[in-house]
Amino acid sequence: MAAPDLSTNLQEEATCAICLDYFTDPVMTDCGHNFCRECIRRCWGQPEGPYACPECRELSPQRNLRPNRPLAKMAEMARRLHPPSPVPQGVCPAHREPLAAFCGDELRLLCAACERSGEHWAHRVRPLQDAAEDLKAKLEKSLEHLRKQMQDALFFQAQADETCVLWQKMVESQRQNVLGEFERLRRLLAEEEQQLLQRLEEEELEVLPRLREGAARLGQQSAHLAELIAELEGRCQLPALGLLQVSWAGSSLVQDVKLQPPEVVPMELRTVCRVPGLVETLRRFRGGCGGPRWGDDSRRLATCSVSLHCKLQTHSVMVVGCWENVLCSYF
Repeated sequence: MAAPDLSTNLQEEATCAICLDYFTDPVMTDCGHNFCRECIRRCWGQPEGPYACPECRELSPQRNLRPNRPLAKMAEMARRLHPPSPVPQGVCPAHREPLAAFCGDELRLLCAACERSGEHWAHRVRPLQDAAEDLKAKLEKSLEHLRKQMQDALFFQAQADETCVLWQKMVESQRQNVLGEFERLRRLLAEEEQQLLQRLEEEELEVLPRLREGAARLGQQSAHLAELIAELEGRCQLPALGLLQVSWAGSSLVQDVKLQPPEVVPMELRTVCRVPGLVETLRRFRGGCGGPRWGDDSRRLATCSVSLHCKLQTHSVMVVGCWENVLCSYF
C-alpha cells in the first residue's frame, strides 16, 4: 500500500488548487502556497491589492510571486507517471467543471470557477442557454439572407447559361455566313481568272502571229539590203573605167529599193487585270466600316454589304461581289 499512497501524494502535491491539473509554470505566494502562474494571474484580476490567497485567504499588499522550479520538475514527473485523463465534452479543461456560461467579449465557454475568477469580472458573461438561443437567432437570420442570395445566384446563373448558348448560336450563324460569302467570292474570282486567262490567250493568238510575220519580213528586207550594200561596196573598189561601165545600171536598182515599215501594233493589252484596284477598294471599305459596335445591353455584330464593280477598257469584265452580313473585322 505504500507505493499507491506515494503515487497519490505525488499527484496531489503536483496539482494546482485552482485548475485542478498538474502545475504549469508554478509560482509561490508570500504565504507559501503554489499555483500555476496563469491561474493566479486570472484569479487576481484586480489591478490593485490587497491580494487574497485562493487557498488560505491571507492578504498580500503586492503581487509577490516567486518561481518554484523544483515543484515544476515534480509536476513534470507526475505528468509522465500519471498522464492527465482526457477532458470530457462539456467540461472546462482548466477546472474540470461543467461549462455553464459564455463570455461575449472573449467568445469562450466558462465554468463556474472561470466565471468567479477576476479575469471575467468586467466582461459580458451570460448563461449558456441564453447565449446559445441568441446565437441561433443570428444564425437563422444569416441563413435566411444566404438562402435569398443563393436563389438570386441560381437565377443569374440560369440567365448567364442561356446567354452563352444564344451567343454561341449567333457566332456560329455568323461564322457560316462568312464562310459561305467568301466561298462564293473565291468561286467568282476563279471564274474571272479563267476568263481573263482565256482572253489573254486569244489576244496573244491574234496579235503575236502578225508581229512575227512583220519581224520575218523585216529580216528578209535586211538581208536584201545587206546584199545590195555589199555589191555597191565592191563596185566602189573598181577602177574608173570599170566603175563608170556598171554604176549606171546599179543606180536604178537602188532607187527601186523601198523599206516596208512594220505594222504598228498598240503596246497596251486590251485585257487588263484590275485586282490591285479591287484590293485597294476593300482596304478603303475596311477603314470606313469601323468594326463592331456595342449596344446598351450586349454587343452586336455590325453587318456590312458591298458591291464591287470593275469595268475594264475595250473588253469589259465585271467583277461583282455581294457580301452581306459579313463581319467588318474579317476585312
